[in-house]
Amino acid sequence: MPVYCFRRCADNKPFTRTLTVGQWEALPRTEGGNVVIEGVKAYRDFQTENAKGGQLPACWPQKSVALATSQEYLAEELALNRAHNVPTEYRRKGRSAEPVFTSKKHRTAFERIRGMSDAF
Repeated sequence: MPVYCFRRCADNKPFTRTLTVGQWEALPRTEGGNVVIEGVKAYRDFQTENAKGGQLPACWPQKSVALATSQEYLAEELALNRAHNVPTEYRRKGRSAEPVFTSKKHRTAFERIRGMSDAF
């Protein structure tokens, strides 16, 4: 699911939300074209979403459904992370556990020890 970056209209403070495209399109809009999320008027922060070299700090931390593991293998995953000095927190969701990345560098290190690469 895409992570959308926003800034509150009142104080310009950044925040993110994970929404489906349908949820994004269904958000109420103000006359000026801003969206209303959980009662807060905000606008999309495209600069943060599309920053080169990875997203700016407003988009972190990020969870990854694609890199999730079954909870029965979680202890093995944690040991692998410790062995390569890539400490990673996991959020349990149903029968899986999703890794939580604190930065692009963290996500890249996590992927490399598994023989994966970040396409972005």
